[in-house]
Amino acid sequence: MKSQWQCIQENIGTWHGSFTQFDADGQQLKDTPSVLTLAETEPNKTIQLTLERTPANGSPDIICRSFSAPGLAPYVYFLRRVHLLKDLLSGQLLASLGRKCR
Repeated sequence: MKSQWQCIQENIGTWHGSFTQFDADGQQLKDTPSVLTLAETEPNKTIQLTLERTPANGSPDIICRSFSAPGLAPYVYFLRRVHLLKDLLSGQLLASLGRKCR
């Protein structure tokens, strides 16, 4: 069985997507393009997660977080747990962890 660290290393790269909000009737209210980057800053030691959200009429919002091996901390389990994935998609999880990139 692969370790959690090995699994996250398989996702290193840049992922393009968006945060989209819908009303109760399913009509799209807002779409915010996003770019999520996982970069190994120290081989087999540290990974940096960067999330950049760019609203249509606003400046980019950038959140960074670094992880070290072993032991990524419980909030990285969003890869396995649906309730944390929902928090991630709503921005609540990253807002609670994140610090702004400099």
